[in-house]
Amino acid sequence: MHRLSPFALTVILLLQQGCTPILDHRGRQWRPDAEVALQPEHRLSQDNLVELMGRPSFTSTFGEEKWYYVMSEMGRSAFFAPHIREFTMLEISFDGKNCISSMKKYGQEILRDVPYFEKVTPTVGHSASFLEQVFGNFGRIRKAATGDTK
Repeated sequence: MHRLSPFALTVILLLQQGCTPILDHRGRQWRPDAEVALQPEHRLSQDNLVELMGRPSFTSTFGEEKWYYVMSEMGRSAFFAPHIREFTMLEISFDGKNCISSMKKYGQEILRDVPYFEKVTPTVGHSASFLEQVFGNFGRIRKAATGDTK
């Protein structure tokens, strides 16, 4: 039977640790049984909801009052780009008595990739190169310190 040297074993363990995923939890974290209490038939008020779940991630700006609770888990392994492992959003609507009238649960199916807009707005005037920016003030600093205006 072939035995691994302590050095080889250490290298293997370090490489294995480098591939361990890094998890980042974002937003509100709630217990799964909390969703059962949010069903409209329990007639939970806004105050009771805040006690149970905390303040919402965000609320509706206009129209019917809705509260949104967002929870996500991002994962990244080694040098790869982060990706969404889990995403849940609860949309809670209220009736006229500030009690829950409906609750909808959304998952990753509502997420969309939004491409970056890469155009640059042109500006008027002289655009200085990097070297002009670095070396452009050398003469001005000395003149300002001595009070020379020439």
